[in-house]
Amino acid sequence: VKVSIDNKIFSPNNDGKKDNVTFKLDLKTAPEDKWFLKISEDKTGKIIRTVKWKGTELTQFVWNGKKDDNQDANDGNYSLEIYGEDPALNSVKKIIKGITLTRAKRSVAVSAEPYEFSPNGDGILDETEFTIFFSDTKGIDNWEFLIQDKNGNVVWNYKGGKEVKEIIKWDGTDSNGNKVKDGIYTYFVKASFDKGNFTPQSQPKEIKIDTTPPKTKLTLSPEIFSPDGDNEDDSLTISINVKDKSPILKWKLTITEKSNETSRPVVFKVITNIGEPAKKIIWNGLSDDGRLVQSKNKYYLTFKVVDNLGNITETPGKEIKISTEPPDVDFEFKP
Repeated sequence: VKVSIDNKIFSPNNDGKKDNVTFKLDLKTAPEDKWFLKISEDKTGKIIRTVKWKGTELTQFVWNGKKDDNQDANDGNYSLEIYGEDPALNSVKKIIKGITLTRAKRSVAVSAEPYEFSPNGDGILDETEFTIFFSDTKGIDNWEFLIQDKNGNVVWNYKGGKEVKEIIKWDGTDSNGNKVKDGIYTYFVKASFDKGNFTPQSQPKEIKIDTTPPKTKLTLSPEIFSPDGDNEDDSLTISINVKDKSPILKWKLTITEKSNETSRPVVFKVITNIGEPAKKIIWNGLSDDGRLVQSKNKYYLTFKVVDNLGNITETPGKEIKISTEPPDVDFEFKP
């Protein structure tokens, strides 16, 4: 499931300007798959709007700020969740946070996209972009955008005058140009109108910085692998433990083979998928083209995992030990 949104800030006050927010749904689904859409209040977690359908019956959802009972939802921050489930109970979920609903005159709001990023200089999600919203700029004296840490300390800010800057980019540095620590930060915008007689402030929202690669641990069992068909140690169990502050995007397990005829290891087996890796993978010793491991060659296992912010961990080659002992043979003679 992929979800796109036309605007994270809207004001359903029937003035013809940003009265709705539109979600476009790109679903890869079968007709019998069940889908659920939920809109909930960020502050309380209360679900105020729900939609159910099957397959591709719904490809776009327009929210006008109403609850299920057709009453107006309160001004505030909201999250959208799309959940899909097939008959075998395989499921997928997508969440969009930081949707702001405001009907107040001379209100201010701000949203971030993305609301999670990793400013580590790798060219992937190194900055985030804030969109500033003023329902009315008449009479504005000045305004300020602020980012605070968990203790309420301002780490970065931007001050504006009568002119409103609609887009502000942040690269994860503080006011002195130093990279801030990984963690959750709060951002908001405040303004002054009519020489300080009216001072609206947006509701605080959270943004996450994560530049830490996933932590991985691989364990192989048995220590010596002998896929010779004797029902003893014929399969290799690869136990995978991954810990990360962000969801895992994809992973890849590669087994290479090194023989006396080759100057460098060549790819022997590849297992890859998206999302969280399996806790255990059972390997029968066969290559991608059906060849069985040979005791005279050496085999190495590498594991690469990428989280959804682009942080990467790749383990060095771990040797898979293949038994070189011939099978025991017992003879029994009878008259």
